[in-house]
Amino acid sequence: MTLFEAMARFHLRKQEIPGGWLPIFAGIPPCFYCIHCQNTGALEGSGNWSCRAYTQGIPYTILMREDDHSKPLPYDNGYHYESTTWEEQVTPRPGLESGILICRLDFYGNLELESPDNKSKSE
Repeated sequence: MTLFEAMARFHLRKQEIPGGWLPIFAGIPPCFYCIHCQNTGALEGSGNWSCRAYTQGIPYTILMREDDHSKPLPYDNGYHYESTTWEEQVTPRPGLESGILICRLDFYGNLELESPDNKSKSE
C-alpha cells in the first residue's frame, strides 16, 4: 500500500446522517490528494504548501476547505483541484468481474468509485 492509499483509507471516515452521509476529516487538506500538489507541510501558515495553481503558497482557506477549489478561483493560474486516482483490488463478483475499483476523492473528501466493468459506482 502506498502512502497516498494509506492516507485516503485511514484518515477519511464517513458518518451516516439522516438523508445521506457526512464526511469526517482528520485534518488532511484536500491538496494532499490533488494531482497539482507540489509541496506539503504543516498547516501553520500556508507558505509551505504549494502547487501549480499557487506556486508561492496555497491559501489557508483552500487548505481548510473554506474556499472550494474544485472550480476556478482568482489567481489560480488556470489550475484547480483534480483528484489523484488509485486502484483497489476487491473480491470479484457479478458486475465487477475484474475485481478492480478505480478510486478518487472529491474536494470535500467524498470517495468516488468507478469500475472498469460497470462504469460509475459511488460509496
